[in-house]
Amino acid sequence: MATFSDNQLVKPHATIYLRNYLNKCEAYSRLSWNTYEGFGNQGVAEYRIWIQEIVNGTPGGWNILDTRTGEDTTYTQYNLQNGYEYCYRIQVIDTSGAKSSTSNELCILAEVPSKSKILYVAQVTNNTNRNTMELNTYIDAQADVLSFDIERALTPEGPFERIATIPKPTTSNTFNFFDYGANPKSNIYYYRVSATDSCGGRDTVTDLSNNVLLNVEARGDVSNMLSWNTYKNWAGDVARYDVYRQAEDETSYSLIAQVSSADSTYQDNFDRAVYGEGEGNFCYYVVAVEGPNPLVLVQPNGDPYDSRSNTVCMNQKARVFIPTAFNPNSEQEINRSFGPSMKFTEVSQYSFYIMNRWGVKVFETTNPEERWDGTFDGTEAAQGVYIYFITYATPGQVATEERGSFTLIR
Repeated sequence: MATFSDNQLVKPHATIYLRNYLNKCEAYSRLSWNTYEGFGNQGVAEYRIWIQEIVNGTPGGWNILDTRTGEDTTYTQYNLQNGYEYCYRIQVIDTSGAKSSTSNELCILAEVPSKSKILYVAQVTNNTNRNTMELNTYIDAQADVLSFDIERALTPEGPFERIATIPKPTTSNTFNFFDYGANPKSNIYYYRVSATDSCGGRDTVTDLSNNVLLNVEARGDVSNMLSWNTYKNWAGDVARYDVYRQAEDETSYSLIAQVSSADSTYQDNFDRAVYGEGEGNFCYYVVAVEGPNPLVLVQPNGDPYDSRSNTVCMNQKARVFIPTAFNPNSEQEINRSFGPSMKFTEVSQYSFYIMNRWGVKVFETTNPEERWDGTFDGTEAAQGVYIYFITYATPGQVATEERGSFTLIR
């Protein structure tokens, strides 16, 4: 019987066989291979993962993607690009660095969902015709997207509620949405839009966008103070805020101010000579205007996108000034008659009369323009103290009654 020495036996070699698992929906490639055997006492130092990318049929060079040591024989490459072809091979190096062995070459075509290159909320605005919030959104028509979720919250931190799912438009790169569940007169809403890809996963999520909510306070110095929240996350930022006003007897709104994007208040010191009796009701709205958009996205008419606030109407309180004395023979014409100076009062609720100290009514009128000339029954009234009674009202408010005394001087 023949005998053999152990040192005459050749240890078996095990070549490297490379396998791959492609997850199209998650856009990753997972490589795995068996351990190499055959370096004898030297052992394995590392496995080098080589990659070649082929784009539009043009192959690139081979590059080391990563390395693995010991018993680690797996690697996952993330963020595969749709339409790219990826070729892999594994090279094993022994501990001396002198020997190596290479696996089979494996190529895959990454037919993964094409992600959105743009998903952008261009406008959140108060649609006054529909009395609701309107969103206008740009999408990537080439992306492998099935639908878009509209989410809304009352604070930037959430919680967010999905209020609608919009199928991907087939003939447009934009869509608009009307949020009939919103109340633009009383709330600030924060919106975001997310895309659902062909695998059912979330493709892209927009930044938050919000509406502009206007508040108006009537002040005692015959002015109205306007304040509003800022509009967020335009690509072109906010260029300015345009303030519009309509007085009670006016038929349309007028632009009265353009406010810097750094400010969110405006004090309307309206002209006292222009707005007088019966004109105490003022309505306002504010329009945020976008600056130059780096994506060159504008409205169909070429104007920058904007966001209109809610409309707020405010009544100025009626103001009445009554002198304490008058002289019908004064050198100044304004002092030759007696009556109130009024602002923001309703003629329909105005009455004014005067009584002498014996309780006799010497003058009465419902015309705010009519004043007492100091006569009674065609003769000059006596010098002395008289009592007045006046009733007036702010437009739309309850009437106010006042009384007081004044002196007729001769």
